[in-house]
Amino acid sequence: ITLKPHLFNNPSELMKIYADIEKVTRDTLLTITSVGIHGFASPEGSYDHNTYLARERAKTLLNWVRKECDAKGVKVGEFKSDFTTENWQGLIDSLSNHPEMANRDAILDIARSDMEPDLRNETIKKKFPTQYRYMLKNWYPYLRHADYKVGFRLGQVSLEQIKELIKTRPQVLSLNQMLLAAQSYEVGSEDFREVFDVAVRTYPDDETVNLNAACAAIMSGDTLKAARYLAKAGNSAHALNARGSLALLNNNYAEAETYFLQAQQAGLPEATENLKLLKKIK
Repeated sequence: ITLKPHLFNNPSELMKIYADIEKVTRDTLLTITSVGIHGFASPEGSYDHNTYLARERAKTLLNWVRKECDAKGVKVGEFKSDFTTENWQGLIDSLSNHPEMANRDAILDIARSDMEPDLRNETIKKKFPTQYRYMLKNWYPYLRHADYKVGFRLGQVSLEQIKELIKTRPQVLSLNQMLLAAQSYEVGSEDFREVFDVAVRTYPDDETVNLNAACAAIMSGDTLKAARYLAKAGNSAHALNARGSLALLNNNYAEAETYFLQAQQAGLPEATENLKLLKKIK
């Protein structure tokens, strides 16, 4: 595969990659540890050929990045490439975002099925030729792409620097560093809540940070935020107890009792105390 830097929107996309790398090199607190490229091929054609296309797409782009870094004296700890043979998830996402397409749900069922990839593509092509031609022309070109990731390491920073970075560049901080900052504030304070709001935006799928953010929201009486965070907080005893606290805050006593009992059965002492409180309130 040959990379054509001036084709389509390649110039802006290529420069975006190098601009991100350069941004990290200019930051005195950060050191680049790796640059990774992940290549994708679209589902048409044979699976074996698409494996070659996806793998070589990643390698070709990685070589371009390596040469650019070498030419400009940018030191990178490690260059690595990976690939996904066929970008079925990208196709599923496109279909999910276009409910107006005829036979959309039937095509989605096939795309999500456990059929062999070649058979999956051929089935869509034969059963829904009109939709397939549209997708092939309008969506498939965008399924053939490569993602990049710039890995970096944050140098030694003080607690005060961490607090400042939470406000300005939270993306460079680890979750542990954010939790360290939260512990330095009074529980339930505005600064305490703000740290968890930032943490949950930075690590939106982490169950622990969602649970902590939910508890902070419950303490401040923000039931809407608490409910949103608890949806991603998992099903630990602490999460069940927090859901009970939220239900209690919403005066839903039956639901609160159910959650507290579940948390108690999971071995959480606080749940027992909350059941006693609920009994008094009732």
